[in-house]
Amino acid sequence: MNLLPTGARKEPLPYAKYSFDSLFDISTYPLAFHLCVLSLSVTEDCLRIIMNRKGFEKRKIGPISYFFHPGKPTTRLSGQTKFDEEVPIVFIHGIGIGLIYYLTLIDQLLMLGRPVILPDIPYVTAFRAWLSPSCVLLPQVVSSTLTAMIYECGFSKAAFVGHSYGSSWVS
Repeated sequence: MNLLPTGARKEPLPYAKYSFDSLFDISTYPLAFHLCVLSLSVTEDCLRIIMNRKGFEKRKIGPISYFFHPGKPTTRLSGQTKFDEEVPIVFIHGIGIGLIYYLTLIDQLLMLGRPVILPDIPYVTAFRAWLSPSCVLLPQVVSSTLTAMIYECGFSKAAFVGHSYGSSWVS
């Protein structure tokens, strides 16, 4: 039973704030926000299925997950089977909805027959507004993460391609 007159207490008790979320300092969200979050999980699940069907393997290094495709071996005149120059292509996406936007480009990269590495940068996708600015990687961390990806896939060098924000990773 509340003994205070109506309107006397303006702030709710801390334990009564069951729906408080620090995102944008808003305590409730419209239906459209929840649908956007749902579409993100559907988009990520669809991407995982599509990439798996294309022959990619999902891996993770530190805070960054990435997709790896070993490429198609080519037969040289000497009869040896070798990857085309054994240099993988590392494509780093830009700001948007992530790798799913680049599926046509990814298909073109796969047609080259070379190994492909596709880092998935979570903090530049439009749907992940809840990630804090502190999750953006420092240049030294980006460099070591890319180096670790290349070495984990069995290579010592790579050809880099970046679009939009991905070009900052390349630089």
